[in-house]
Amino acid sequence: MRRNLWLVLPLLLLGAVPSLAQNPYFPLHQWMTWDYSDGGGGALHAAVVGKEVVRRKECTVMDWVETGHTPQHFKNYWTLGTLSPWVYLNASWNDDGYQIAYDPPIPWIPPVLILGDTWDASFDYYLDWNAETPDGQLTTQRGVLRQNTWQLIGGTFDGYLVTDYDKTALSPDGVHDLLGRRLDGNKDTGYLYWYSEGVGQIIREWYQLVAMPVGNEDRTWSDVKNLYR
Repeated sequence: MRRNLWLVLPLLLLGAVPSLAQNPYFPLHQWMTWDYSDGGGGALHAAVVGKEVVRRKECTVMDWVETGHTPQHFKNYWTLGTLSPWVYLNASWNDDGYQIAYDPPIPWIPPVLILGDTWDASFDYYLDWNAETPDGQLTTQRGVLRQNTWQLIGGTFDGYLVTDYDKTALSPDGVHDLLGRRLDGNKDTGYLYWYSEGVGQIIREWYQLVAMPVGNEDRTWSDVKNLYR
């Protein structure tokens, strides 16, 4: 089933009215953190660290630190739809000097995942976030490719694979993926993201979740799950 983005994109482009709902597959509460391991010395740590304005839109910032085989620090900048909690990717940044902004932002993941569902998107990209003229245009077809139950280090999760069907998830420089992660020559990556309801991302390429996402000490995992009931 293909979604009509003429209906989806205006939910974000209305812009000024904040969404009150969270996306259950991509929670963006400021206090949340996630930890991942590849089982061979590599690790990823993710945290929602606050807000920042990118191209006149207030975005939620997710900060990533990767150690081990491909050490790097990168960030994603997200917004939610105003009438439905679609999650949109507005921009990415890497501490190696790379940055990119997308306008309109990329519809990344819907609030309801249906196996076989797909959605197309075309968007301009800006290597200078303040530029008025885009550097080019990208297209992508994303969708829900698979459903599976995973037994991971962090627990057992029902998950959905949300990915780029046509493997266009590479940034125009050919070095980073759309989320700003440097691929270090391995261009056949940047596509495999598994999400679980109430948790968020449980698998990213060869990294898997090693513990339940956490926030401040006053919140338990039961509290996290109750946010989505």
